[in-house]
Amino acid sequence: MKNIIRRSISIPKELDDKINVMSNEYSYSIKNELYLELLELGMIKFDEDIALKNLIVNLLSRLDELLNKLENK
Repeated sequence: MKNIIRRSISIPKELDDKINVMSNEYSYSIKNELYLELLELGMIKFDEDIALKNLIVNLLSRLDELLNKLENK
């Protein structure tokens, strides 16, 4: 038995239309497979964006510290 949890969601018609086009264009036999793939990609992208934002904040903070030290000399 697969480890599957069934969920019911509402999707805007415009988004569903785009998914229909994509599923036909990329030859998905089951539209749900495309939904899951897009969800997984979105989650990966979200994690990458958070990591990148944290890196930028850290870099800016360190740059600010460096500039403060240079100004105080």
